[in-house]
Amino acid sequence: MNNKSIVPYSRIDEEKVIFPSNEESEIIENYLGQIDKFHTLVKSFNINNFNFHQILYHFTMHADDTLIRTNGLPSDDFTVINTLLINYLSTSKMFVDIVENFDKSVYDDIHSFISDKYDSSFYYQLMTELRNFSLHGHLPVYYNDGRYSFNLHYILEEGKKYKFNKARKEKFKVISQQIRENHNNIANISFSITLIEYHKVIIEIFEHFFVIYTPDFSKKHCNFRKIIDKYNENEKDNYACVYLDDSLHILNISNSMIETLKKEHSNAIEILNVYIKKFKELIRTKN
Repeated sequence: MNNKSIVPYSRIDEEKVIFPSNEESEIIENYLGQIDKFHTLVKSFNINNFNFHQILYHFTMHADDTLIRTNGLPSDDFTVINTLLINYLSTSKMFVDIVENFDKSVYDDIHSFISDKYDSSFYYQLMTELRNFSLHGHLPVYYNDGRYSFNLHYILEEGKKYKFNKARKEKFKVISQQIRENHNNIANISFSITLIEYHKVIIEIFEHFFVIYTPDFSKKHCNFRKIIDKYNENEKDNYACVYLDDSLHILNISNSMIETLKKEHSNAIEILNVYIKKFKELIRTKN
């Protein structure tokens, strides 16, 4: 992410420049890389959250899956809702991939959490398949009789044209058959409930990332500070000049990043709580 600045600086005290060993350089560069990836992760969540609220900006959703257009550029509603959802699904996939592949030291715990969410949420599975569905040139939103939905018959039929996830395919077939037998109707899955349930999972993944990652980052920060303090044991400044990869870097060595993690975690908890309260009538699953 573009969170670095390159500036001319002529007042460097050369005696204070740190020249770490190769092993120390690797530790420092890994630490800096973690900070860069963290900022990218937070921004990717913000982008995805923005795309979610874009849908709410353009449409007022109702529990019966009628959508009332309220804002936006001139275009037919069907085009707009598909455009907004495809954009949202794309950034959702981007965000989850960034979280899951953030760092090998926490991969197992994060992967396990995301997998559990996936296995326990039909809505998460459906939206994951719809992202692949739209990527192969199909429109994910189905419109019939004044209502918007996700039609499993349509998805299964069109899914024959690309590599459909086998486990999801069989699950969709079972659900489609159950709806037909129990309700004598086609398998239209609620647009509103699916969207709300899925985005709840996205926020939960964001919040739980901090639970898993903050202790690991604190250890990395301690290792980073040990190296800096080894060379600057008498310095009280929050910045250090370090020679890395054939160039000088002025680094923030304070505890500010740990405080940033705590602040962002509190923000994620607040976002989740407000979300659950706002959409309680549409949320079907419990934590």
